[in-house]
Amino acid sequence: MKKGVLVFTMCTVMFIFCAFINAQVSEQAKIVFCSDRYANDPDHVNVDICVMDTDGKNVFRLTNAISWDAQPKWSPDGKKILFTSLRDMAQEIYVMDADGKNQQSLTNDREWKWEPEWSPDGKSITFDSERGGNYDIYIMNADGSNIRNLTDDDPAEDYFSSWSPDGKRIAFMSALGGKSEIRIMDADGKNKHTLTNGKRYAKMPAWSPDGQKIAFVYNFPNGKLNEKEEIYVIDANGKNEHRLINSPFNDSWPQWSTDGQSIVFRSDRDGNSEIYIMDLNSNTARNITNNLVEDFEPDWFDPAFIPTAVSSVGKFMTTWARIKQGR
Repeated sequence: MKKGVLVFTMCTVMFIFCAFINAQVSEQAKIVFCSDRYANDPDHVNVDICVMDTDGKNVFRLTNAISWDAQPKWSPDGKKILFTSLRDMAQEIYVMDADGKNQQSLTNDREWKWEPEWSPDGKSITFDSERGGNYDIYIMNADGSNIRNLTDDDPAEDYFSSWSPDGKRIAFMSALGGKSEIRIMDADGKNKHTLTNGKRYAKMPAWSPDGQKIAFVYNFPNGKLNEKEEIYVIDANGKNEHRLINSPFNDSWPQWSTDGQSIVFRSDRDGNSEIYIMDLNSNTARNITNNLVEDFEPDWFDPAFIPTAVSSVGKFMTTWARIKQGR
């Protein structure tokens, strides 16, 4: 009898502990982004990678190089961040811990690279590069080895890869003849097909966490040097394309929240580039950065929506606690 009571008590304690951990973790959702707020030298533009809470508070600077560090992406487990940097005189792909430590290059061949993306299992990274004389989507192992071309079978220029949540497909932008489409291919580069209709300039696809939708950006001619950018959403089968945000401003770089209920994006509606969050249930957008500098290229991570052990969660929480304390 005593043994049964003891087991029941231990199970109850563990249940309460796990519930407490989950509640705490859900408050730890973070957005990593780029900013030039630390560029004090007017003759040298510094862009650094920062992280903040989803309400825009607790901004913490992760990189501090005399360079342009950009295009940050959370690893699937939230322990690392991919980014590109010009610190080696060519745009290479780097990785660092979530607290900004252990920054190291994954590539070092002087071939310019953009938009790195983790595969959902964290074992591979896609990126775009013109290393072969044409912009293509490449894939490599997470340690930077075994680089190979996924889109060398057509003359189009290909950019902005985005993995499906199951890791089986990749959405990307493909440009040819003055227009661009959102296309999808298998993770090995096979079975390419076009998703959009070719009426506009489509770019920046971002797959939803449930794999059912893809957010992307259309460019519209507005009579100025630059074209107006608007965020759209389309079903992964190419149906139900519709505009997500209707505004007279430039809205771009959409990224889904981990629960799929919101989209974080950049907008110039305040006169400069700021980061906003669109709540998909209420269809309202809120500003989470508001200053005179440029904030852009956001990416969202919430540890409450990844299948990790309690020990891993504890380590992640400890890391962020240290960050907030400035250690």
